[in-house]
Amino acid sequence: MLPYCLSNRRGPGILHICYDPYTSSVLPLKERHDDPVHLTGNQGDYRLSDTLKTMETREVEFRTLDDVLEAHPEVPAPDFLSLDTEGSELDIIDGAASAIADHVVAMLVEVSFVAMREGQALFGDICRRLDELGFDFFGLPQTNLCAPYRLPLGLRGPGFMSSGDALFFRRPDRLADGTPMRAKLALMGFLFEQPEMGFQVMRTGGEWQAGAEKTAYGKFLSDLAQSVDALPELMPKSFTDFFTFEASKARFASDAEELAKGQASFLENRQLILNEVMADRENLAPLVVEADTPVEAVLRRYGLEKLADQINGHRRVHALSYLETLGIHVTEKG
Repeated sequence: MLPYCLSNRRGPGILHICYDPYTSSVLPLKERHDDPVHLTGNQGDYRLSDTLKTMETREVEFRTLDDVLEAHPEVPAPDFLSLDTEGSELDIIDGAASAIADHVVAMLVEVSFVAMREGQALFGDICRRLDELGFDFFGLPQTNLCAPYRLPLGLRGPGFMSSGDALFFRRPDRLADGTPMRAKLALMGFLFEQPEMGFQVMRTGGEWQAGAEKTAYGKFLSDLAQSVDALPELMPKSFTDFFTFEASKARFASDAEELAKGQASFLENRQLILNEVMADRENLAPLVVEADTPVEAVLRRYGLEKLADQINGHRRVHALSYLETLGIHVTEKG
């Protein structure tokens, strides 16, 4: 363990030890006009003006993550960065520019939607900075709710979203072919149940497996890539394949003749698409039945049961919906 407090600068600093030490921070509590509170749990109402209050202070030594990695080459640079530092997350990101550029492919960052501490960056600030660094926001796997005021039982509502853990992925186009970061980004996509990210890297990266050939996760990705090759590919047509621009506009026409012409154009295009799908109908069955595809089987074999269930369910729902759009009505039994 290294005796440093990560930040965006070097030098001395102050750590505020709070009434609940789990909430200790380099940032002091901010005075607010309201009285935010996490409502009754197994430890009672969690009133933030009480629990985040500074009870002691300690001197600490600030270092940037880049400084630490340079001074301690025995410490491996992170591929995945998880930050939950009670308001100083953006400072740590700013002090890790080199590590993030050269190594990090995904982040899970605690973000706040309302400022509870002095000088605290909010969700939008972190999103903007990570966008500049080549990361996209992918959602909030966990959120926390607060009530703005503490009221008696019988007067309480659901509250508001005060904070959460935000998931970010590196944009694949910011990674060159042949870098080990591509395989690691693909892996993170599957681990965090964002398969589009994982499969997109595998489909577009010319040398996406570089550096992972002899690793356990490389074997997983290789097996998964082979299973994709065994899966029939049905790419639904897009809105612009069904509708010309004129037919799209005609949906809002008040003139009956123009409306009918737009509908006729849509039906003509739909028939062409239907003919194309029916010409390849032997590949439809694996996409609508409940049995696992090769892709789902590999995910289960490596312990990703939840992701396999999600892909299985989405596959059947989306395939059946698409076929019904074309006038094909089938059961999940095929």
